[in-house]
Amino acid sequence: MPRAKKDLKAQEKYLDQQAKMAYEHLVSQQSAQKAAMASITAALLLMIVFMLIVSAGLKFVWLFFISAWFIGHLSAQFGKVFERKLALIPAIAALVSHAVLTLSLAALGQIELDALNLAMIPLSFFSAFYGGVMELNQIQRRALWRKELGRI
Repeated sequence: MPRAKKDLKAQEKYLDQQAKMAYEHLVSQQSAQKAAMASITAALLLMIVFMLIVSAGLKFVWLFFISAWFIGHLSAQFGKVFERKLALIPAIAALVSHAVLTLSLAALGQIELDALNLAMIPLSFFSAFYGGVMELNQIQRRALWRKELGRI
C-alpha cells in the first residue's frame, strides 16, 4: 500500500509539472497584436470578397456568418488565442465589418436594409467570438483547469 501512495504522488507531481510547462507555453505563444492584425486583415479581405460576390448578383445570408467565423478562426490561429477575453478582438472586428458592409450595401442598393439584415449584425459578433479561441489539446485543457484551481 505505501508503494501505491508513492506512485500516486509521483504521478501527481508529474502532471503538475506537465501542466505548468503547458500553461507557460500557451502564455508565451499568445499575442494580442497578432490576433488584432489577423482580425483586421481578414475582415478587410472578406469585405472585399463579399462586395464582389454581391456585385455579381449573388446574395447569401450565411456568408456573413462564415466570414465572421473565419475572422475569429484566423485570429485564433495567428495570435494563438486561448483566453476568451482576447476573443473579443476578432468579434469586434467582425461586428464592425459586418455593420459597415451591411450599411454600405444598403446605401448602394444591393441589399435591403430590413430587420433580418440588421439582426444578423450581432449574430456575426457571436460567430466570431466562438471561432476566436483556438482548439486546445487535452494537456493544455488540463493546464488551464489546474491554473483555475490554483495548482500551478
